[in-house]
Amino acid sequence: GDNGVIRTTSNGGETWFGKASGTSENINDFKLYFNLFSLGWIVGNNGMIRKTIDEMSNWIPQWSGTSENLNTIFMVNTDLGYIAGSNGIVLRTTNGGSEWIHSWIGMNVNLNSLQFIDAANAWIASDDGYLFKSIDSGKTWTQQFRFTEMDLNVVYFHNENTGWLIGGD
Repeated sequence: GDNGVIRTTSNGGETWFGKASGTSENINDFKLYFNLFSLGWIVGNNGMIRKTIDEMSNWIPQWSGTSENLNTIFMVNTDLGYIAGSNGIVLRTTNGGSEWIHSWIGMNVNLNSLQFIDAANAWIASDDGYLFKSIDSGKTWTQQFRFTEMDLNVVYFHNENTGWLIGGD
Protein backbone atom coordinates (compact mmCIF):
# COMPACT_ATOMS: atom_id res chain seq x y z
CA GLY A 1 0.00 0.00 0.00
CA ASP A 2 0.86 3.65 -0.06
CA ASN A 3 3.47 4.73 2.49
CA GLY A 4 4.18 1.14 3.54
CA VAL A 5 0.71 0.42 4.92
CA ILE A 6 -0.33 -3.23 5.31
CA ARG A 7 -3.81 -4.10 6.55
CA THR A 8 -5.07 -7.47 7.74
CA THR A 9 -8.45 -8.91 8.69
CA SER A 10 -9.48 -12.01 10.57
CA ASN A 11 -13.27 -11.59 10.28
CA GLY A 12 -13.95 -11.61 6.55
CA GLY A 13 -13.28 -7.92 6.04
CA GLU A 14 -15.59 -6.49 8.70
CA THR A 15 -12.62 -4.74 10.31
CA TRP A 16 -9.07 -4.16 9.11
CA PHE A 17 -6.02 -3.64 11.31
CA GLY A 18 -2.76 -1.96 10.36
CA LYS A 19 0.53 -3.85 10.48
CA ALA A 20 3.88 -2.09 10.51
CA SER A 21 5.97 -2.90 7.42
CA GLY A 22 9.15 -1.16 8.48
CA THR A 23 9.16 1.13 5.45
CA SER A 24 7.49 4.31 4.28
CA GLU A 25 7.95 3.30 0.62
CA ASN A 26 4.89 2.37 -1.41
CA ILE A 27 4.35 -1.40 -1.42
CA ASN A 28 3.58 -2.66 -4.93
CA ASP A 29 3.24 -6.41 -4.37
CA PHE A 30 3.49 -9.10 -1.73
CA LYS A 31 3.72 -12.87 -1.52
CA LEU A 32 2.95 -14.75 1.68
CA TYR A 33 3.68 -18.37 2.57
CA PHE A 34 2.06 -18.49 6.00
CA ASN A 35 0.70 -21.99 5.47
CA LEU A 36 4.28 -23.32 5.33
CA PHE A 37 6.68 -21.30 7.46
CA SER A 38 5.02 -17.94 8.16
CA LEU A 39 7.22 -16.46 5.39
CA GLY A 40 6.37 -13.45 3.30
CA TRP A 41 7.94 -10.78 1.08
CA ILE A 42 6.90 -7.28 0.04
CA VAL A 43 8.45 -5.15 -2.71
CA GLY A 44 8.02 -1.51 -3.57
CA ASN A 45 9.41 1.78 -4.73
CA ASN A 46 13.11 2.72 -4.64
CA GLY A 47 14.32 -0.90 -4.56
CA MET A 48 12.48 -1.78 -1.33
CA ILE A 49 12.37 -5.49 -0.35
CA ARG A 50 11.24 -6.72 3.07
CA LYS A 51 10.89 -10.31 4.34
CA THR A 52 8.89 -11.58 7.30
CA ILE A 53 9.40 -14.90 9.04
CA ASP A 54 6.76 -14.38 11.76
CA GLU A 55 3.43 -13.66 10.04
CA MET A 56 4.16 -9.94 9.53
CA SER A 57 5.08 -9.11 13.13
CA ASN A 58 8.53 -8.00 11.95
CA TRP A 59 9.86 -7.10 8.52
CA ILE A 60 13.56 -7.62 7.72
CA PRO A 61 15.04 -5.37 5.01
CA GLN A 62 16.74 -7.20 2.15
CA TRP A 63 19.28 -5.43 -0.03
CA SER A 64 18.13 -5.12 -3.64
CA GLY A 65 21.11 -3.19 -4.98
CA THR A 66 18.85 -0.92 -7.03
CA SER A 67 16.80 2.25 -6.69
CA GLU A 68 14.35 1.13 -9.40
CA ASN A 69 10.73 0.63 -8.39
CA LEU A 70 10.07 -3.06 -7.80
CA ASN A 71 6.57 -3.90 -9.03
CA THR A 72 6.03 -7.64 -8.65
CA ILE A 73 7.50 -10.66 -6.87
CA PHE A 74 7.06 -14.37 -7.52
CA MET A 75 8.52 -16.97 -5.18
CA VAL A 76 8.73 -20.42 -6.82
CA ASN A 77 9.48 -21.84 -3.38
CA THR A 78 10.93 -20.51 -0.13
CA ASP A 79 14.42 -20.14 -1.66
CA LEU A 80 13.93 -19.45 -5.38
CA GLY A 81 12.29 -16.15 -6.24
CA TYR A 82 12.11 -13.35 -8.80
CA ILE A 83 11.28 -9.65 -8.73
CA ALA A 84 10.51 -7.44 -11.74
CA GLY A 85 10.33 -3.68 -11.84
CA SER A 86 10.82 -0.44 -13.67
CA ASN A 87 13.17 0.01 -16.63
CA GLY A 88 13.31 -3.72 -17.34
CA ILE A 89 15.02 -4.82 -14.12
CA VAL A 90 14.69 -8.43 -12.99
CA LEU A 91 16.13 -9.75 -9.71
CA ARG A 92 16.64 -13.43 -8.86
CA THR A 93 17.39 -15.16 -5.57
CA THR A 94 18.26 -18.78 -4.85
CA ASN A 95 18.63 -18.34 -1.09
CA GLY A 96 15.39 -16.80 0.15
CA GLY A 97 16.51 -13.26 -0.59
CA SER A 98 19.82 -13.18 1.25
CA GLU A 99 21.25 -12.18 -2.13
CA TRP A 100 19.40 -10.80 -5.17
CA ILE A 101 21.16 -11.14 -8.55
CA HIS A 102 20.39 -8.49 -11.19
CA SER A 103 19.48 -9.06 -14.81
CA TRP A 104 17.70 -7.01 -17.44
CA ILE A 105 14.80 -7.85 -19.72
CA GLY A 106 16.50 -6.11 -22.65
CA MET A 107 14.15 -3.11 -22.86
CA ASN A 108 13.49 -0.07 -20.66
CA VAL A 109 9.85 -0.87 -19.91
CA ASN A 110 7.99 -1.18 -16.64
CA LEU A 111 7.47 -4.83 -15.76
CA ASN A 112 4.11 -5.33 -14.05
CA SER A 113 3.43 -9.03 -13.53
CA LEU A 114 5.56 -12.15 -13.24
CA GLN A 115 4.41 -15.78 -13.40
CA PHE A 116 6.38 -19.02 -13.11
CA ILE A 117 4.70 -22.38 -13.70
CA ASP A 118 7.77 -24.32 -12.58
CA ALA A 119 11.40 -23.55 -11.80
CA ALA A 120 12.25 -23.03 -15.52
CA ASN A 121 9.27 -21.53 -17.39
CA ALA A 122 8.07 -17.97 -16.78
CA TRP A 123 6.35 -14.97 -18.33
CA ILE A 124 6.50 -11.22 -17.60
CA ALA A 125 3.85 -8.71 -18.70
CA SER A 126 4.88 -5.08 -19.15
CA ASP A 127 3.76 -1.61 -20.06
CA ASP A 128 3.32 -0.88 -23.76
CA GLY A 129 1.90 -4.35 -24.48
CA TYR A 130 5.04 -6.50 -24.30
CA LEU A 131 5.07 -10.12 -23.11
CA PHE A 132 8.39 -11.82 -22.30
CA LYS A 133 9.14 -15.50 -21.75
CA SER A 134 11.98 -17.40 -20.08
CA ILE A 135 12.65 -21.13 -20.41
CA ASP A 136 15.90 -21.14 -18.41
CA SER A 137 14.85 -20.11 -14.89
CA GLY A 138 14.85 -16.40 -15.69
CA LYS A 139 18.46 -16.22 -16.81
CA THR A 140 17.41 -14.93 -20.25
CA TRP A 141 14.15 -13.40 -21.47
CA THR A 142 12.73 -13.34 -25.01
CA GLN A 143 10.09 -10.91 -26.23
CA GLN A 144 7.25 -13.24 -27.12
CA PHE A 145 4.53 -10.94 -28.45
CA ARG A 146 3.40 -7.36 -28.55
CA PHE A 147 -0.37 -7.59 -28.70
CA THR A 148 -1.16 -3.95 -28.11
CA GLU A 149 0.38 -0.66 -27.07
CA MET A 150 -1.75 -0.73 -23.92
CA ASP A 151 -0.18 -1.78 -20.62
CA LEU A 152 -0.34 -5.46 -19.67
CA ASN A 153 -0.97 -5.51 -15.93
CA VAL A 154 -1.39 -9.21 -15.13
CA VAL A 155 -0.09 -12.43 -16.64
CA TYR A 156 -1.23 -15.80 -15.30
CA PHE A 157 -0.49 -19.27 -16.64
CA HIS A 158 -2.24 -22.39 -15.41
CA ASN A 159 0.22 -24.61 -17.26
CA GLU A 160 2.71 -24.30 -20.12
CA ASN A 161 -0.05 -23.87 -22.72
CA THR A 162 -2.95 -22.12 -20.98
CA GLY A 163 -2.62 -18.52 -19.85
CA TRP A 164 -4.33 -15.14 -19.50
CA LEU A 165 -3.30 -11.51 -19.89
CA ILE A 166 -5.12 -8.53 -18.41
CA GLY A 167 -4.38 -4.95 -19.42
CA GLY A 168 -5.62 -1.53 -20.28
CA ASP A 169 -4.69 2.14 -20.37
